[in-house]
Amino acid sequence: MLGRNYEKRQLFDLPPVQVEVTERQAEIKECPICHILTTADFPPEVSQPVQYVERLKAQMVYFHQQHFVPLKRTAEIIENLYGQRVSEGTIVENCHQVAQQVQPIYQAIEAELQATGEPTHFDETGEWVEKALLQ
Repeated sequence: MLGRNYEKRQLFDLPPVQVEVTERQAEIKECPICHILTTADFPPEVSQPVQYVERLKAQMVYFHQQHFVPLKRTAEIIENLYGQRVSEGTIVENCHQVAQQVQPIYQAIEAELQATGEPTHFDETGEWVEKALLQ
């Protein structure tokens, strides 16, 4: 009797992806004596009535900045992939926010490059300086 033999076949696909909406609620209470309304605080990261959060914002910035996809097409891609309409202004604002987040890193790199005095070439194609190809 033969041992168990198998023929294997693998299928690769992506799971369905959709935007997940999480609603945060702040309870409003009225003082029974003075009738002043008091509203609970939202977490610090929940600053607007509607806002996009990290992963979706990262996708917008990634398509627009890393792949040089124009704003209108980036908005179309987000809508086509996730069924969520976003404005071009939202994409621009997200790019500005990421730029502010990485600013300290850019400043540290700039300071290091200025302190070393020697140019650094990371492009494998080299660069022509004073008629000589630097590698």
